Amino acid sequence: MDIDSDLIGSIGRAVAVTRHAQHEAQLHTRRGGTRRTAPGTGRQAQLSLDDRVAITLLHLRFATRQRAIGALFDVTQQTVHNVVKQTRPLLTLAGHDVPATGIVLADADAVIQYHSSPTVFMQYTT
Repeated sequence: MDIDSDLIGSIGRAVAVTRHAQHEAQLHTRRGGTRRTAPGTGRQAQLSLDDRVAITLLHLRFATRQRAIGALFDVTQQTVHNVVKQTRPLLTLAGHDVPATGIVLADADAVIQYHSSPTVFMQYTT
């Protein structure tokens, strides 16, 4: 199975409920109580859940450097670190094991070249 937008979307949907619960628990702790405003108010996330899944898959499958992933998604290295730290346990809870391929894609150009190669598929098994 190729890693494509449909696969990332289906994985994203699988972890969405868990991510929502995790996020609400963090907000509850930070607020020190229940929500005082309606859901959906406040700062919106810079990355969609599908982007978060794609970032985590790139990092885990291909040992892609966080700086390179940040360049691809136009975020900082620290954001990539935080995304992987938050999303990895969600993938595990959703039953998705992400084995490493042994291929190291060190920079953004290597990721683009690898993915655009007609003879190479980014295989992923669920």
